[in-house]
Amino acid sequence: MNGGPPKGMAPVREDARAGAEAAWVISSCADARAILVSAAARVPSDSPPPLGAGGGAADALVERGARLRGLWMWGCEADRRPIRRKAGASALGPGALEPLLPYLESRAAGLLEAGGPAPEIDLVAGFARPLVRDALMELLGIAPEARASLDAQVGAMAGFIPGAQSGGTARYFALAATARALEGVWAKPLPPLAAASRLLRGTVETGELSLDEALAQATLLLFGNSYTTLDALAGLLARLAEEPSLWQAARSGALPVAGLVEEGLRLGPPAHLVLLRDAAGPIECPGGLIPAGARIVLPLDRLNRDPACFERADAFEPDRSGPPHLAFGAGRHMCVGLHLARAVIRTGVEALLHRLPEWPAETRVSLAPGILGGESVAGIAVPAGALQPC
Repeated sequence: MNGGPPKGMAPVREDARAGAEAAWVISSCADARAILVSAAARVPSDSPPPLGAGGGAADALVERGARLRGLWMWGCEADRRPIRRKAGASALGPGALEPLLPYLESRAAGLLEAGGPAPEIDLVAGFARPLVRDALMELLGIAPEARASLDAQVGAMAGFIPGAQSGGTARYFALAATARALEGVWAKPLPPLAAASRLLRGTVETGELSLDEALAQATLLLFGNSYTTLDALAGLLARLAEEPSLWQAARSGALPVAGLVEEGLRLGPPAHLVLLRDAAGPIECPGGLIPAGARIVLPLDRLNRDPACFERADAFEPDRSGPPHLAFGAGRHMCVGLHLARAVIRTGVEALLHRLPEWPAETRVSLAPGILGGESVAGIAVPAGALQPC
C-alpha cells in the first residue's frame, strides 16, 4: 500500500475481533459494498479441532461436525459454493415463507396470551426468543416438544462466532448432534409447513447436494438465525419503548412498520456484529486497493452509521430514504435469511402494537454482553396488565 491505507480504512495490529496479526478495518460503506460483492472476498476458513487418541463415539461426532462445518455454503470449494448458497436461499425464500405467515401471526398472538397469572411478562424470554426460534424450526419440521433441546444444541455452537469464548470441540459436537436430529426429521414425512426441510431434502433426492451438504446448510440456517434475529427484534422493541411518539404513530397506521424494522436493523443490535473476510486477491474499492492476503474487518456498527452514506447517521428515522443498510451484507455475501428475519421482526412488532396501547412507565430494559459483540437487550419487563386482551 503505497502512501498508507486507503481513505476510510485503517490497518490495525492484533485486533481481537479480527483474530489476525494485522487487519484492514473498513469504515466506509461504499468500500464495504465493493468488498462484499467481490469474488476475491472470502470468509475465513475454520481450523478443525485436535481429536483425542481414543477414537470413540464422541470423537466420531466431533470429526463429523468438522466435516459439516467445512460444507457450509461459504466453504472453500469454489465450484460448490454457489450451489449450496442457492439451496439455502431457496429454503428461506419468499415462496417458502408465504405459507408460514399465518402461523407466525398466530404464534405471536399466543405468546402474548401465555403469561398466565404472572404480574409481568418479559418480552425477550417470553415473546421474542420463542417466536424467533419457532419460526425457523417450523420451517424445518422440528416437533414442538423437541425444540428446546435442539435450541440448546444450537446455542452450544456459539464458539463458531469470531471472538467467542466457547471454542474447542464442543461446537463441533453440537453441530453434528444438530445434524443428526435433522436427519431423523428428514427420514419421516414432513409436516405441511416444513418448506425449508422439503426444499433441502429435495436437493438430495435430485442429486444437487449430498445429504451432508444439505444437512450442513440446515445447521447453518439454525445457527445464523438464533442470535441475529433475536438481537434485532429485542433491540427494536427496547428502542421503541423509549420513543412513545413513534409507537403511537405506528399504532395509528401513520408510520409503516416496515420503516421501523429497516431502521432498527440499520442501527442495531445486531449491528455490532463484525464480519471478517480474507482477500484472496486484490480488491479495488472507491477508497483504494486492498492487497491480496489482507484480513478485512467489517464492523457493521460503523458502516451503517457512515455519514457519507446516511444523513443524520446516528438518528433513528423510520421514514429514511436513500441507500440500503448493510445489516444483511451485500452482493454475494448477502444473508440468505433476510426474508425470514424481516418477517419475524415485522410480525413481532405488529402483534405487540395490537396488544400494547402504550409503553408503561414501569417498563424495565436490561442489557447484557452480546454473543455477537457489544451489548444485547437481555430483558424487557412490562406489567402483564399493560397488554390489552385480544
